[in-house]
Amino acid sequence: MIDVSFGVRHSTVLKVSLLLAVAVTLIGCHSVKPTTSRGGKNLFETFYVGEEGTQYFIKPLTMSNKESKEEVLIDFTFRYKDRIQDSATVNFTILSSDIYKALDRLAISNTSDKTTTDQVKLLFNEKTKKGFKSRFSTRLPLVDVKKIFDHSDWNFVVSTPDQTVTFVPNKKNQKKINSLRDGVFVIM
Repeated sequence: MIDVSFGVRHSTVLKVSLLLAVAVTLIGCHSVKPTTSRGGKNLFETFYVGEEGTQYFIKPLTMSNKESKEEVLIDFTFRYKDRIQDSATVNFTILSSDIYKALDRLAISNTSDKTTTDQVKLLFNEKTKKGFKSRFSTRLPLVDVKKIFDHSDWNFVVSTPDQTVTFVPNKKNQKKINSLRDGVFVIM
């Protein structure tokens, strides 16, 4: 008589071991995330992009308009290696009771510098419980963006054919701008 119980137990142990190995591998892969900044309380993320250096993603900064109670959330994405060569993508979302379908102009300024563009593209509009989200994108010269981060007293101005709205950061977001200047833009 042949004893097959050893073969069955051995096969079961191999299957369980293989299953555990696959599970550990999958969990390990999902726990890897991009490097984030330690300074600046995780206000930005960095991604190594090989020969092009490092890609920076500055997480959304919030600004508001005191008269209209509207808000804008602004994020920046750009690449930098050893010198400023390119532009930055500036995405922003206007949270408002009104829908913004098009912008004629965007200007970002501080006490000493200003950058403007009339090339602002609507990405989408979305209805929310409180009104509308209008998402836009544009590109600005990275050298101008760096200068804007030199001072935290920003004016973020959007213009439509009917109105011009100015958004400013509160004290908390001014501190974030200063932290980003000291943690990211100081290397440029």
